[in-house]
Amino acid sequence: CIARWGQPSWLWAMSLGRVIPDDLGRFNGYVLAILDPAYYRLLLNTTLYAPDMRVSVIHGDGLVVFRTPDPEGLTGQNVLAQPHSFYRRFRDSGAERLVLKGPSAAPAGVRLAALQAIRPRETPADQPLVVTTSRDLAAILAPWRQETQARLALFGLIALVTVIGLGAYQHRQRAYARWQVAEEAKRKEAEARLRLAVEGADLGIWYWNMVTNDQEWSDRCKAHLALPAGQEPGFDHFYTVIHPEDRPRVEGLLREAIEQHDRYRAEYRVIHPDGTA
Repeated sequence: CIARWGQPSWLWAMSLGRVIPDDLGRFNGYVLAILDPAYYRLLLNTTLYAPDMRVSVIHGDGLVVFRTPDPEGLTGQNVLAQPHSFYRRFRDSGAERLVLKGPSAAPAGVRLAALQAIRPRETPADQPLVVTTSRDLAAILAPWRQETQARLALFGLIALVTVIGLGAYQHRQRAYARWQVAEEAKRKEAEARLRLAVEGADLGIWYWNMVTNDQEWSDRCKAHLALPAGQEPGFDHFYTVIHPEDRPRVEGLLREAIEQHDRYRAEYRVIHPDGTA
């Protein structure tokens, strides 16, 4: 039985009654127990784990008997008369348990609700009690949204750093390419000037790789040292064309330059094939 009692506060309460028959089955009394609303509300409060939660106990006819917390003041109202309420949708479905999403009977935004019908196993009852637990959908999704926003912000930061880094790398690559072009132009200009100077002064140039012992002589150097066509340049030929009186001094200057890592500079006479120096 659902009843209001306790003026002036008019609390809704549930009472349980049982007829006591005598040995002959005649009426011998009636036991009535009223559930303490404060204690029952305390039990419902133990199920709350979030500030946006609402727990309700609704009679089968749609009367909200208990609701905690109840800032909207739905206790004592008939939610079956509200066509879009969770309870009305639950009753219309015919299910014993159901999870629904949508606007609740109170104007508190979109909520997610779980409803469970409770029926006594042994004592017949004309109507069940329905326990409803609901939460604000935005509050449920808030941690996921915050994590998603944090991940998106992190992704955006990584993308921004990547774009900036790629831009800086491309800028350096373009600057390095321009430097290479400029250095190549300078090298070619220096080579052209050296070639003009060498050709103008009728100079010969030779290069010696001291690691591999390979030598390269320019055409004028080969001509000055009378290197036969097809013969590889080297010290064997070099020392044979130096005047015998100059050879020891030239060898000493070259050896001294190598040991002291210094310049090599020498003046010497060359014996041409016709015997002239």
